Amino acid sequence: MQIGLVLVGGFLPRLAGYTSANIPLTPELLERMKWMLIGIQFAGVFTAGIILWFFPITRARAAKTRADLDLRQAVMQPIQPPVC
Repeated sequence: MQIGLVLVGGFLPRLAGYTSANIPLTPELLERMKWMLIGIQFAGVFTAGIILWFFPITRARAAKTRADLDLRQAVMQPIQPPVC
């Protein structure tokens, strides 16, 4: 979200060729900004998909991690005497 605000707020208009606030936006400039924003979002989603595709986790590894976390939680909890 914050990256999107930075892009729309300052970097993207300059990259698209909009340099002066005194000059009105043209339809061509708006179209260029739209396609640049779509391209940046597509690149982000594509990169995230590649990272997830090659993320080295299996069900066995997830089960081992869950067991390790459960063991750590059991060790960290103090043994309380029963309440009468």
